[in-house]
Amino acid sequence: MFASPGNVVAYFQPLVSLGARRVIGFTAHSLRPGDEILRAACCVAAQWPDGITLGVELAPERWRNPVVGLQVLSALNESGLSPGRLELEIAEETLARDPAPVLQTIEWLRHAGIMVALTGCGRVAQTKASTACFDTLKFCPALVQRLGRDAKSDMIAEVLIRIADQYGVVTAADGITTDAQVDVLNAKGCAEGQGSLFGKAIPAADIFDLLRAPSVAVA
Repeated sequence: MFASPGNVVAYFQPLVSLGARRVIGFTAHSLRPGDEILRAACCVAAQWPDGITLGVELAPERWRNPVVGLQVLSALNESGLSPGRLELEIAEETLARDPAPVLQTIEWLRHAGIMVALTGCGRVAQTKASTACFDTLKFCPALVQRLGRDAKSDMIAEVLIRIADQYGVVTAADGITTDAQVDVLNAKGCAEGQGSLFGKAIPAADIFDLLRAPSVAVA
């Protein structure tokens, strides 16, 4: 468990390469809603091996804060984490409301070398224009749970993956619970995933033990 200045406690859920079943990153969470987790998580991630990425979801109001980019760079500078190892997550619902200023912020962050992921994908159709603005599209758990059992959900996933591929955007799946879902996602070309199948969020102290494993053990 890691407590930052201000006593923010961060936990980290593994992000896995679906083909290799190897941990490639972690998404940070806090048990206390509203905690300022970005600085705490960056300080932890700076100690990880090169190539292991950190995902942090910013609250909707922060995406409309004109100084959010400077705040992110400050957290990176303070921790020593490379911008290319940080992926900020924005929920699809946040982008849907008055997207213009948010897209400007996303463009600024990506120009600074920081990755941006759109989460919750699959509830509504994603446009090609907005897809090109991101590094990753992450499917919502509800869509993942229906894969292989619902033709419409399979079609939505296939369309999103095809559009993402056109723009060189990575696709990921959230909420994976079964090997059958992994099989469907692999067949469709989804690259990354996370969920209880690969492990729940863990304290920072347990991360290096997990990284030493050659592949992710599943139940």
